Amino acid sequence: RSQAEIYWNLMNQARFEAGALSDAIAYGERALSIARALDWQELIAYTCNDLADIYGDAGRMADGNNARDEARDLWRQLGNLPMLADNLINTGFWYSVSGDFQASRAVLDEAQAISRRIQNTWGQAFGQIVRGNLRWNLGEYGQAIDDFAAGAALAEIAEFQMGPMMARLQQALVYYELGAPEAALP
Repeated sequence: RSQAEIYWNLMNQARFEAGALSDAIAYGERALSIARALDWQELIAYTCNDLADIYGDAGRMADGNNARDEARDLWRQLGNLPMLADNLINTGFWYSVSGDFQASRAVLDEAQAISRRIQNTWGQAFGQIVRGNLRWNLGEYGQAIDDFAAGAALAEIAEFQMGPMMARLQQALVYYELGAPEAALP
């Protein structure tokens, strides 16, 4: 168990290190192999959840989708609603990136409903920010700006360190795209 957790932690360290995606994948696959051998459902879910994004970042979309789907099924079985919401938000992001905007909206709606029901402010913030990105892609600029502003405010409440920065940066880019740099600068 300790070895699997160590590999999972090494994966998460490497995923944020420049040029270390292949290391992150190797560590994640080792963690997953051990967790599967132990039939440790929770660590399988955590590892698949994180490995899905790493696969996506590496351009391995099918592997990412499979890992994300497996994690989502396990979160439902385990009743871990905060992680289910997180997985749905990430799924919404990747659906949006691949151009499946309808599917993105559906899973983001489910994630927001779960996050509100369990009063998970972090999940609400992250979901609002990803929804803003979706709406930006769809040309729904007013709603995107509102989502980014709401996501930034919720992220501050949740002490989600990267949230306000991500939301405000994207909000500024929308303003620039609309030809309103004076609104983007603040």
